[in-house]
Amino acid sequence: MEEDFLNKIRIILENNFSETNFDITQLCQELGISRPHLHRKLIECGENSASHYIRSFRLQKAKIILETTDLRISEVAYQSGFSNLSYFSTSFLNEFGLPPSEYRKNESL
Repeated sequence: MEEDFLNKIRIILENNFSETNFDITQLCQELGISRPHLHRKLIECGENSASHYIRSFRLQKAKIILETTDLRISEVAYQSGFSNLSYFSTSFLNEFGLPPSEYRKNESL
């Protein structure tokens, strides 16, 4: 049941991750549950908060875009749902240990 719930979230995020305005409220609406219920269910599934889950999903998508395209870092950020480039770079660094530009250089070696 937990895996089904997480798969449902992944499908929703897959369809909406590039929309910068897609947030927890919209995710809850898509799932048909309240924000506290979403938080409780994610914790039960061994995940972090909903905001962390969405951010990590977007960063994973950004990582794939960096690996598979030659888009500028700003374009990668926008395509993965980030509207603030500084926040994107900081979040990417925290998630993967390298800023996006360094990650791309290391991937091309």
